[in-house]
Amino acid sequence: MTLAELLLGVAALLLHLALSVAAAPMLGALADWVAAMPADRPRSRPSRAGLMAALRRPWQRLAWLMAKEPVLAENASAVGGMAPILAVAVTLAAAALVPSFLRGMPTGGLADLPAILALLGLANLILLLGSLDIGAAGPGLAAMAAPSAALPALPGLVLAVAGLWLASGGTGLEILLAAHDGGAPGRSVARLLATVALGLAALAAGSGEDGLSRELAGPDLALFGLQSDLRRLAWIELVTALAWPGSLATVHPNPLYWPLGLLLWAVRVTAGGVMLGAVRGWLAVPGARRQLARASAAFGVLAPLLLLAGRAAE
Repeated sequence: MTLAELLLGVAALLLHLALSVAAAPMLGALADWVAAMPADRPRSRPSRAGLMAALRRPWQRLAWLMAKEPVLAENASAVGGMAPILAVAVTLAAAALVPSFLRGMPTGGLADLPAILALLGLANLILLLGSLDIGAAGPGLAAMAAPSAALPALPGLVLAVAGLWLASGGTGLEILLAAHDGGAPGRSVARLLATVALGLAALAAGSGEDGLSRELAGPDLALFGLQSDLRRLAWIELVTALAWPGSLATVHPNPLYWPLGLLLWAVRVTAGGVMLGAVRGWLAVPGARRQLARASAAFGVLAPLLLLAGRAAE
């Protein structure tokens, strides 16, 4: 690799991280705006100006919270104080592995699907430990309930990863994205089913951040919200990239394709935010996440069955 290629790769990675941090809060605002549309429709249809104001509001709130003095419970240890910072750092590390608008970044060799899922899970674990360390009843109960609420999504998640591995021959993102460039139609359909299973498992897992953040204030609350937005963006980028790898540009050999990749990335993220906002009300219905978990497991089972049927037909 020449020096010019190395500098180009580093510039692409820095641009990717900057875009992720900048877009994550706005993604949550877009989902909230879409979720509020049915409630606003009897009074007045949400306008474009209202959407722009909603997209600016998260950054204004983050700046306001970061300017406040940190507040921490008296009986909390250093674990509670460091949890939001560590969670953001780990989530940002996971986001660095997930391609946004291009593939072939310097982190591409480390971008393995189980590693990304492990980092996102580690960030959630850090937040759970921080909530338990505070010692308050609300966050403690939410921290104990969150793992059991996410447990039904685990079979679908495992089956989705296994289906992608069987259909592509590996779990590295570069392998998974390159596998879409060719191959038998049966394998492409199996990869699509496994990708759907992955997205449904992410929705079914949830996060329970509302209960975990009850005792946080100031910069800690701002970091907690940023981590939640980054996690949501990483999931949307991961699922949409696997479903539509042709939307990603490449670092080499021609950076002139980067603007097209940026445009298609904006389309993917916007579509993901709109879909998330559209189903948010339904996800609050008791039993909805369990239904999603069952659907995720079903799609995860169909992917390897389709591969076996194709091999038997051969």
